[in-house]
Amino acid sequence: MARQLKIVVDASRDLISELPVEIKERILECLPTRDAARTAMLSRHWNDVWLQHERLTFDSEFVQSFQQSQYDDDRTPVNIINNILFSRAGPIKKFTLQRDGEIDPLPLPQQYDIDRWCIFLSRNGVEELNLCLYSDIGPDYQLQFCLLSCRTIKKLIVDGVFINLPVNACGIFFNVTSLAFFNVTFKRSVNGIVSSISIPKLEKLVLEDCEGINKFEISPPKLEILSVIHSIDDYVDSRWLAPHLKTIKTLWLCGYSLSFRRKDDQENASRLLEDGNGCLFIQELHMLNSIKIEAFNHQSALEMLFMKTLLSKSPALERVVIVKSWHRNAFEMRKIQGEFERFPRASPNAQIVCIGNDSAHMSEDGMRYPWC
Repeated sequence: MARQLKIVVDASRDLISELPVEIKERILECLPTRDAARTAMLSRHWNDVWLQHERLTFDSEFVQSFQQSQYDDDRTPVNIINNILFSRAGPIKKFTLQRDGEIDPLPLPQQYDIDRWCIFLSRNGVEELNLCLYSDIGPDYQLQFCLLSCRTIKKLIVDGVFINLPVNACGIFFNVTSLAFFNVTFKRSVNGIVSSISIPKLEKLVLEDCEGINKFEISPPKLEILSVIHSIDDYVDSRWLAPHLKTIKTLWLCGYSLSFRRKDDQENASRLLEDGNGCLFIQELHMLNSIKIEAFNHQSALEMLFMKTLLSKSPALERVVIVKSWHRNAFEMRKIQGEFERFPRASPNAQIVCIGNDSAHMSEDGMRYPWC
């Protein structure tokens, strides 16, 4: 008679809780913050992992979980963020607060709330910070100085704020390697001597729909990617742009940032081709290998001269993408490309591509969102 094997299952045994802490943390990283928080109810082991969780994301999906049930004054999204944030038992490496003004917006936090969160994050080891405070009426929030001077931040993305840059700007963004500003207004104190901001480790800088860009005077020796799109009521001054052209590898500009449509700008326009000493570019741009210009106006002699200068001074250039202005047909695009191809090029490998607006943001151009 064959022996029967008797298996006894211990129903009280929790195999999931016995997983290594590293695996539990990895599981939480794959979950939305709402679901990650719920794991704390599984057991004491999971609660400990949750309190040590280093990545928090509060976005439209987070808000939707509360819109399904009517919350009271004590259970608002802002209060829940406070409870989750201030209960951390360890550092917070990544924090994302992303409001979408069109889809299930996060109720507007007060400046007081933003200040508390920023102070807490700056003291708790935050390395990657994404603050998207979208507002239909423009930037309303001031970014706290504690974030500008935070030594742990390496990647910073902010949207819908204004930044009041100090006169003595030493020590801000000291360890930051990637900066992206959207719908940001830069301000500077009128008192004292304004100093250039040294950002020694910065490699990627993106400015989109920003105002007062020329007030953001920086000297980043390691900058490789520069993107300036749709500057508001402000053209890119040569004294701001020229120093960066000597070191960057990827340049992404918008024609509106280069255009000079007002008569009083005509004299300043030629300075776009000058360095900080008022001299035309005489040094070759040895590092530059990719250029993208959106909304380019080929009828502007200065914009054409600007591109001609870049082509003639960039021996490492490999790819140039020109995105047409509105109302340009295929014939005009071929004509524009022909004009560019007749320009002298320092790089024999430089390829020039002219595309329409409908494909400007597609991945084929290889230059969408270069900061990612």
